[in-house]
Amino acid sequence: MQRCPIPMAAFTKTDGFERRNRLARAQNKLNPLVIFFILWLASSLLSCGLPGVTPPARVMGLHAFQANGVSLWVESVEISNDLITLRLRAINGNKSPMQLSDATDPMLLRDDVGGEYPSKNEKIEIPARSMTALRVEFAGPLKAGARELTLLTNSKYGNNFYAPAFALAHIPAASWRDAAFAEPLVRRRPLNKSTTMHPNGLSMTLTEVVVEDDEIKVSFLAVNGHKDEVKLAESNDETFMQDEQANRYYLIPPPNNAELRLPARARMSGTLHFAGRLAPSARRLSLHFNARFGGTQDFSNDPKIVIEDLPVGE
Repeated sequence: MQRCPIPMAAFTKTDGFERRNRLARAQNKLNPLVIFFILWLASSLLSCGLPGVTPPARVMGLHAFQANGVSLWVESVEISNDLITLRLRAINGNKSPMQLSDATDPMLLRDDVGGEYPSKNEKIEIPARSMTALRVEFAGPLKAGARELTLLTNSKYGNNFYAPAFALAHIPAASWRDAAFAEPLVRRRPLNKSTTMHPNGLSMTLTEVVVEDDEIKVSFLAVNGHKDEVKLAESNDETFMQDEQANRYYLIPPPNNAELRLPARARMSGTLHFAGRLAPSARRLSLHFNARFGGTQDFSNDPKIVIEDLPVGE
């Protein structure tokens, strides 16, 4: 980071009369050189920024979501003479691994005065249904006058399948840390246990929503009144939670019952896990089972269910 030395004037002790005389002379002789020095000092401090200062609230919680269930969060920025280091939290709610950077399309920082800083981490891949903490180094030094950075992933060959193209802007070009990540996030919200019914006889009751650092948990009770087995999370369909901004948090399939199969005339209870850190602005969630191809008829074996207006704890 560019250093911003603050020159200090030397003061010596004098008696009161001499001090008053000097002050009067200084006030009467505030020459243009002194004015130039004051203006130079102010502009120098503004251009350099103050290292280590937490940015204002409007830039906290820097994040971006993709429709495929991948989200990227900036936890901190560290700027030194020849490096810009970002600590990131990448959450992949998709059933396939996601690539954020490779040798042919590296992660990139771009500033607001024309500077570009390629990542030194050539290969970055996030496993399916997981959260990964990343420390990514970019070749510096930071260009003089830069105030904001934009983080780019897969800027050349990005796609919606395995290489999401993020453009996360308005990152302060100074060393800082987001206080939101200082302590684990836990928010609990008991629900009123209202029951949602499907035409095929299935009933779904939700009892609690818990928001944590990298997932959302929902406690539930399902009773299958249908004559056949049903699948609440068909493998070729999508089951997820969604907030008001249409950010999605995909189901992490249980290892022993990935499709949430429920036999006829049986009941099942437990906790469903959805991958992702809840967006700071989110206040309500909706839960979607078999969202794309699920049925709404009384004979459906893969029922489509939507439960809306679920509050999240403050």
